Amino acid sequence: MIVDLRDIDSDPFRDKTFDVCICGAGVAGITIARRLPKHLNVALLEAGGLVYTDESQAVYQGTSIGQDYFNLTATRLRFFGGTSNHWEGWCRPLDAYDFLSHEHVERSGWPIRHRDLEPYLTEAKSILNIPNEPTGRNANVGGEPQMLLAGFKEVEYWWSPPIRFGTKYGAEIESMAHVICYLNANVTDITLFENKSAVQQVQVRDYMGRTFNVKARQFVLAAGGIENPRILLNCNRQVSVGLGNDHGLVGRFFTEHPHYWGGGLMLEDRVKNELLTFRGRKHKQYDIWKIFGPTPKFMQREKVLSFNIRLELDKPRFLRPFRERIQELVCTTTWGERLAERMRGRDIDCRLEDGKLRIVSEQTPNPDSRVMLGSDTDRFAMKRVVLDWRLSEIDKHTLRRAVIRFGQMFAERAWGRVRVEDWLLEDNIELPRLNMRLGNPGHHHMCTTRMGSTARQGVVDANQRVFGISNLYVAGSSVFATGGSVSPTLTIVQTCLRLADHLPARLKTPP
Repeated sequence: MIVDLRDIDSDPFRDKTFDVCICGAGVAGITIARRLPKHLNVALLEAGGLVYTDESQAVYQGTSIGQDYFNLTATRLRFFGGTSNHWEGWCRPLDAYDFLSHEHVERSGWPIRHRDLEPYLTEAKSILNIPNEPTGRNANVGGEPQMLLAGFKEVEYWWSPPIRFGTKYGAEIESMAHVICYLNANVTDITLFENKSAVQQVQVRDYMGRTFNVKARQFVLAAGGIENPRILLNCNRQVSVGLGNDHGLVGRFFTEHPHYWGGGLMLEDRVKNELLTFRGRKHKQYDIWKIFGPTPKFMQREKVLSFNIRLELDKPRFLRPFRERIQELVCTTTWGERLAERMRGRDIDCRLEDGKLRIVSEQTPNPDSRVMLGSDTDRFAMKRVVLDWRLSEIDKHTLRRAVIRFGQMFAERAWGRVRVEDWLLEDNIELPRLNMRLGNPGHHHMCTTRMGSTARQGVVDANQRVFGISNLYVAGSSVFATGGSVSPTLTIVQTCLRLADHLPARLKTPP
């Protein structure tokens, strides 16, 4: 059932105690609500409505003070279905390596392993409408399937259509007798019992200024990688530092996936000829030819993080003979361009490259990269977000080393040449400012309430329960211990299915 608080005159929560209250109806919240057994009474709280409104989105306003980042109202969406409403659909599970601790990466490792999420992969693919076989399979140039060479391995992605969770699952949520989704229900406080070991209720406010209290036996915070820590930090009435923040970890370790152009590609003619029959992943401006990642031995030897190298080609009409490309390198200067045009008596095409190399990289857990609270408040008197996104030296080292080493391998394979972008060759690498030509971060907000084996290592435990609070859980990419180098949506769904299987057993024990 879906109910809009604006259409209700009385208090719909009076004299009710739900089994589970889920705060947030995006990918995480909807996945958990659908998975929970039908004998449980579930409240699903959505801060926005069924569609986008400026009124709801304005609550996401905030400030960015670190590495150049998107406007915080543009990088996430605040209505039913959440940020799935502008998701591009890239899907790939994390590798087993991503869950392990590595000597050269401080604070690496999860308290769970790849095998703990593997049982949920098939269902997660179904939820995201991922076909059984990868779509957009990388081209098989040279007849070399799934190549493993010079420290790199060819990897494949799956693509969701993509799925808009509100669109796909709205009717199903509406039909569920045991789930009530309340729209325009903004969580503004979390009240603990007197001994502060469990949550008693969450406070909800609507846009008409009314306040309600929602009681439940178990609570799940599923509001996104930036909003989850914001809510916990704002809940400081009973615990001055905020809930789950006894060791100052809530909001820390904010992690992204830098998506930046690492260089240009010039292809050998034999490669171009084989690409005439290329059937790969299509994009409006380019075709994705191949995607490579590093082998574990490469990462350990080079002391780098995980990354993906994506080879993105111009449309076939722009592919030119290799010799002609080399000859027209005079285009790199204005004087040379004019001279070449005069000598040849015609305009020349200074599009020197056949495509680009995009580097998508992991970030190391950095406590100084964080979500904090500022002094400004929203309409509900909650402090707004201040985001301080920072890169570590190993992040920059990974970007540079990945592109240079891949360029060497590319030439050794006689595929062509890679031109490395100038910013990667600077002594002190700085990511380009937001720039569609050179790339941007990935809109992936991770690790701000990360999993840990102890309260000194993370905000939640291996079952995503907040340390020290027996019935408060967190869901979504904020609980990732590290981000790997793949888009987080598939892993979000896997972790949420696992959490939904865990909650019923916990309900057998009183909070």
